Amino acid sequence: MKLSQCLNETVSYPSPLECERITIFVDKDANESVFNDVQRISSALFENSSRHIKLNVIRDGDSFTITCSFPLILSEQLITAALNNIDVLKENKVKRLTIGYCTVYEVNDTSTPSKCGLMKQLMLSLSVQLINSTEEVTTLNEENIAVKTEAESCKELLDTKIKMLKASLSENEKLKIKATETNQLLQEKVSHLTEHEEENEKLKEIKELLEEQLVLFQSQEEEFIQEGSLLETIEIQKHDEEIQQLKIQLASYQKQKESEEKSFAEIMKLQSATDKDESK
Repeated sequence: MKLSQCLNETVSYPSPLECERITIFVDKDANESVFNDVQRISSALFENSSRHIKLNVIRDGDSFTITCSFPLILSEQLITAALNNIDVLKENKVKRLTIGYCTVYEVNDTSTPSKCGLMKQLMLSLSVQLINSTEEVTTLNEENIAVKTEAESCKELLDTKIKMLKASLSENEKLKIKATETNQLLQEKVSHLTEHEEENEKLKEIKELLEEQLVLFQSQEEEFIQEGSLLETIEIQKHDEEIQQLKIQLASYQKQKESEEKSFAEIMKLQSATDKDESK
């Protein structure tokens, strides 16, 4: 596309700050150039930094003027690149190149760039970089404080969980000891119960023997009564005394049996409590 066809057309909005504007005055007729020539000049002049430059407008006069915008912090890089490519400016018949407040090149002035404009532009660039650096440092400090606070919070939470875990382990150890003691007590009770069961078997045998003797004595007593003998009466009284003794022994056996049943019930209750503790 001919450059003359896009004169005075706004390609992008320019920066309102003079320090962020590049102006290139080219001593050529716009009808002799194409739009791509502008991009070619920019790429050859500013090299890798050209991608950060935005074309704003191309105006016509005795020649044509290219106006671009750029980030202020790139001032030094752009000025250095332009000074290293003076031949590109001459080849493309550039009359003057200004970057911000600095006149980098002027065809009839061998003293460029001007020290005053250069220093002003670089000072502004450095000021912006300093502000950005200060903001970055502030942001980093805030992030560090946030990370530190979060780390302290995590540490407190971890310490709390460790304490809870230790308390839980201690409680589990106590329950384990209690369960062991209960189990030992239960084994003792079971052993004691086994012994009493053996005694109960013996008492049962004694009871059966006493009941047999009681039946025998009662039978003999009836025979003695029928015979009516005094001697037999005395013998009956003796048998009555023996029967009373047997009854006393039977009552003692019954009491002991009730005691054993009560002990067995306590053991079963203790066993149930132990099972519940172990299930926890």
